[in-house]
Parts: sequence; structure tokens; C-alpha cells
Amino acid sequence: MIRENINSLLHYPDPEYGECREAIASRHGIPAEFIIPGNGATELIFLYARVLKPERCLIVSPTFSEYAKALDEAGSHIDLFRLREEDDFSINPD
Repeated sequence: MIRENINSLLHYPDPEYGECREAIASRHGIPAEFIIPGNGATELIFLYARVLKPERCLIVSPTFSEYAKALDEAGSHIDLFRLREEDDFSINPD
């Protein structure tokens, strides 16, 4: 398998994800510029925070820790709302 494809190893993948974006856009009937591929959710969370740079945000926890890390890195003020196990992790208006 490697021998037959050795020439492909010389080429770095397209950093703009052109073919990937076009294929996804075509499949879903949307413009390719609406597609932002990423190397996993964490990369996209950090990218989103860097681009939007929200002044202030609310994180409901427990949740994925990367939200706070990404927003902190983007300079956002983070308000944390902790859900409690005794409330079955539901929002208690009281």
C-alpha cells in the first residue's frame, strides 16, 4: 500500500481544504465559504473565540473545559454558572 502511494507522501495536504470544503458544500447545498473544516472540536472552539472575541460570556458548567480556556485566551470576561448534582444538573431558577 505504501509503495503504490509513495508519491502522495511528498505533498502536504491543502491548508485551505479546497476539495473538502467543495465536497461538503455540494453535499449540503450551501456555499463552500460557509464551511470551516478543523482538526477537531478544540481547534474550532479556539478559532471561534479568537474571531468573535466576546467581551463577556456565560459558561454553564460542568462542561468541556476548552470553552473557558479558549475564551480566556481571547480576553473575554467569563461568568460561570455551576449546575448542581442535587438539582440533577438542571437550571434551578431559585
